[in-house]
Amino acid sequence: MATRTCAERVAQLERQQKAQRKNIDNNEKETSVLGKRNAELQATVGKLKELVDDLKSQLQSKDLRESETNAELRRLRYFRWQQESLVAFISGEQQKAGAKTHTQRPLLEEQIRLPAETEVVEKLDAHARLQLLMLRRNVCVNRVFGVQRTLELMDIEEKTLQSYSNNAKLEKSPVKEMKQRLREIKTRRRILQIELEEADAEVDEIEMQMRNFQMLAGKQEATDDELKLGDILTTQMQTLLDHMRIQQARQLKELTTKHDKELADMIQHIQDLNARHLETLGKVKLRLRTKVLELHKREQLHVRLKGQITVLQRFFAKNMNAQLTIDQARRIVRHVISEARKLKEIAEERDQTENTPETQTIDDQSQQKQGTTDVKKKKRKRKRKIVDSLGDDRLMYVADRVSAEWKQLGSLLGLSNNRLDLIDIDTTGSDDDRAFIMLQTWRREENGKAEQLVAALQQMAREELVLIVRPMKDAEVAPPAANDRLTGNVRMKDAGSGRTPGLSTVPRLPIIASG
Repeated sequence: MATRTCAERVAQLERQQKAQRKNIDNNEKETSVLGKRNAELQATVGKLKELVDDLKSQLQSKDLRESETNAELRRLRYFRWQQESLVAFISGEQQKAGAKTHTQRPLLEEQIRLPAETEVVEKLDAHARLQLLMLRRNVCVNRVFGVQRTLELMDIEEKTLQSYSNNAKLEKSPVKEMKQRLREIKTRRRILQIELEEADAEVDEIEMQMRNFQMLAGKQEATDDELKLGDILTTQMQTLLDHMRIQQARQLKELTTKHDKELADMIQHIQDLNARHLETLGKVKLRLRTKVLELHKREQLHVRLKGQITVLQRFFAKNMNAQLTIDQARRIVRHVISEARKLKEIAEERDQTENTPETQTIDDQSQQKQGTTDVKKKKRKRKRKIVDSLGDDRLMYVADRVSAEWKQLGSLLGLSNNRLDLIDIDTTGSDDDRAFIMLQTWRREENGKAEQLVAALQQMAREELVLIVRPMKDAEVAPPAANDRLTGNVRMKDAGSGRTPGLSTVPRLPIIASG
């Protein structure tokens, strides 16, 4: 009946073990899925950052183009005002000149006929041509400025396309389109350079003509009407400039407010995206840590179940191969208890009597020597245990040297992959810190010994660390001789290079099995 119960228990534990393995596999799959999700979120954040950088660059280019457009608009308005003023001036002078020639026509017919152009007409013609040349020069300068700005923008676009075509891993069709666009930009650039040279030559020619007309106009005397007209033009120009300055300041303020608002909205959107990403990342990390903890607990439970199965199997084997009866076991226990009581009585009598050399018997001397031997043995074992123990200084030295190979060392020491992943998640810092925490966990949970660490380091081919970790053997225990079993004497053993003291062992109490 007991055998059947044990077999059922073993079968039940095996079923539980299979279920635990299945759960562990499912949790590992979920962990891998969560890791992939985390990588996708990080890639999404990187793309969003690139998008934000592109939007910022587009906004800056937009601001630059808008400022250039406003400057161009101001130039065109000023040129228009100059043209209108010049037309008004020419029409007024022509009317005055026409009235004077009409009143003097009879006199002119009687006298010597004058040439077609009088002094006023020549004067008017010189000033008008000068104004027209100035207007034409300004138009040419504006054209030169526009061509130069277009060339700068084309250079920027060409550099951007070249960087994208050299660095980005794109398909064939976008690369062909970029190369086609680069060829078009280069062709357009050559045409604009030719136009720029022509415009510069035209500006030089106009400036030369302007200098000639200025010299011609400087020789003539300015009349009162011209001075009044100059004052009127100056006043009108000042008024127009003030009005344009106020209007441009208002437009600039509106544009600045608009751009600040757009920039604030974009910054807020980026902050919201970062907050959501951090929140999602925290949740994923928490779920991952929970899964790893659950895997670790199930692995520990699996180890316990495996141990229980082993114990039950051994117990089952002992029950099948048992030779002693219950009565025989009871007799052995009673005999051991009686021997212990006798030893206790002997110890009490020895404490009561005076321990002098004259009154001590041979048995007392042998027991005293045996007790001294036991005390020395305990001290020697305690010293060896202290020497063989792994302190934090040794573990820290090994962790500093192992560093990035701490997971390999943990696997060789017997720690599971889930336990190593849990240490990796919980520990914040460098690989040295993770290695030190792993060694402490192994020493605490697995009751690690120096010999195990030495074997793992030898498998990793780290012989330079073995000398630091290897336990020091100061004493060597020699087997007891036949005449030292009862006396407990300390004798010396020759190890070849020196003599080391050895301790004799005390024989165990005999187990008497009554038949």
